Amino acid sequence: GDSGVIIGAETIGGKSIVPDWSGYVMELLPAATYNEGLLVSNSTDFTAISNQAALMTCAWSGRITVNGSAALPVSGIPFGKWDNPNVSVGFDGGNIIVRDISYTGRDDVAGTTTIDLVIFNQTAPVGGDGITMTNAAGQVTFSTLKRPFVYDRQIQITDAFQDIGGGFCQIV
Repeated sequence: GDSGVIIGAETIGGKSIVPDWSGYVMELLPAATYNEGLLVSNSTDFTAISNQAALMTCAWSGRITVNGSAALPVSGIPFGKWDNPNVSVGFDGGNIIVRDISYTGRDDVAGTTTIDLVIFNQTAPVGGDGITMTNAAGQVTFSTLKRPFVYDRQIQITDAFQDIGGGFCQIV
């Protein structure tokens, strides 16, 4: 379609108001009593994954080219990286939205970019090669067959184009 992302602004006292927001996403799991699971210690961080865990896993990964907008291949939370400094990339809950930010007019102009995209959701993990954990009921609670969501770091967002390195950032 021809849908876009519209952000309203108004003028107060002759000064334009520019929207300003920040945020980050992390998956917080409830505390659980357990004595089975995977413990990684004495590395760069401390991690414990219980056999009662319900982690987000990678439901889809690939490269897509978006011209204006494109529906997600599967539902979930999209993370991506792209190298076009002349576009903004957003997510409206179902579609990736790309707009041309180098356009100086008043119209909402579609942009085009190629995005390395990874989508995480609450799909149950599938056992297979690698590390697989099951609970007492025989349900797979963790598997390296479908990559788990791993939080790496926060980055300071500016209004300039930024290289985020090898990681992905959430598309919001």
